[in-house]
Amino acid sequence: MKYYLEKGDIMDIISKDHIFLDEDLKTRDSVIEFIAKNAEQLGISDDSEETEKDLWERENSFATSIDSILAIPHAKSESIKVASILMITTKEIIPWGDAKVDLIISLLIPKENKDNLHLTLLSKLSAKLMDDDFVRFLKTEKNKEEICKVILKTISAKEN
Repeated sequence: MKYYLEKGDIMDIISKDHIFLDEDLKTRDSVIEFIAKNAEQLGISDDSEETEKDLWERENSFATSIDSILAIPHAKSESIKVASILMITTKEIIPWGDAKVDLIISLLIPKENKDNLHLTLLSKLSAKLMDDDFVRFLKTEKNKEEICKVILKTISAKEN
């Protein structure tokens, strides 16, 4: 299954430029701001403030952390022009609502998209993120190209 992306194909959803390792971020607020600003710098979003607002809207409606393993902040926004995944590891564990995390995977999806792309990506990633080896790989791997390959393989996997 190939996903519909507004201005690209499946390979555009994540690249080494979308991977941020060992970032010195200390709070959930700083991570959300970091995501929004980098989305604009990468050309994913045309308005970091709108993207940040939409990330917070989702974040405030329900916790995006999974246990104390990771957080998956996500948004469907008019400011987002191309579906993308950003991955961040932090130098230290940070508080995220009631959890503490050091791995963040953000899904940024255009407001208008076919086939509920955000739900498909969220479902595929969430299922794989229950695999301890997969999470350990994402937290420890330093080769951004390898991280991209593994994430692309995960989201491209056909459903049984």
